[in-house]
Amino acid sequence: MFTQTWRDNAGREWTIRANVATFARVKDVGGIDLVGAVVLGQNTDALSRLLLDPVFAARVLWACVQPEAEQRGITEAVFCDTLDGESIGRGVDALLQALPYFFPTPEARTAATQITKALAQARAQMAEQLTSGGLFGNSQASSA
Repeated sequence: MFTQTWRDNAGREWTIRANVATFARVKDVGGIDLVGAVVLGQNTDALSRLLLDPVFAARVLWACVQPEAEQRGITEAVFCDTLDGESIGRGVDALLQALPYFFPTPEARTAATQITKALAQARAQMAEQLTSGGLFGNSQASSA
């Protein structure tokens, strides 16, 4: 089983395991069918939401690490208190890196890898647009 780790802002290391239990929890808790979105192209809006909605992403990350957190005595509220945009980004990156390894065939892994790379590129482009003022227009007020 493939695993990918990331750290929250408290310095705790979390492990995302590419297995049935993880992706079933993500589907149940976060309401996102990552497998269906990647392989079948179903509910692809959820993939976009994973990149654009940090609260949603935090819930998905909680679903990924819930058993590990509970073993450590960490509640969802405590877990979420240690997340900000940067740490959520690290967690989502770890999830996207683990996702292709879940699939049983080389063809599905290749397709999942291509989709996750495209998502990472889309996120980088959105970040660039935000920092350059291109996504919502120039944020500087005119001096008229």
